[in-house]
Amino acid sequence: MEEQRLGDGWEGVVSFTEYGPAQVPRDGFRTDDGRVVIEPVYSTAWAFSEERAAVRDSSGRWGFVSIEGVEVIPTQYEAVRDFTEGLAAAKRQGKWGFIDREGQVVIPFRYSWAR
Repeated sequence: MEEQRLGDGWEGVVSFTEYGPAQVPRDGFRTDDGRVVIEPVYSTAWAFSEERAAVRDSSGRWGFVSIEGVEVIPTQYEAVRDFTEGLAAAKRQGKWGFIDREGQVVIPFRYSWAR
């Protein structure tokens, strides 16, 4: 398995890509000393923002994991943005809304664009 470090770390946790036998890349997270916190099972993993990292599964759906390695918001969204001030924009059924750090909808999904 070949590893490649991605993006910036957050509190000692960095994302990494592991290439399997078919050279299919999978992203996960590990500590700076190499301990795997989140297994490389995601097709994409972004850097942490406000203790949450956006991850995309093999079907293209997005969710969020915590720095402890828990999938706190299941991969169910078409697209997401990083958390800022406790909220993240998320897209569902073609419309954007905002969710909190636990995945509760704070601003309904009814907008054509969100930042």
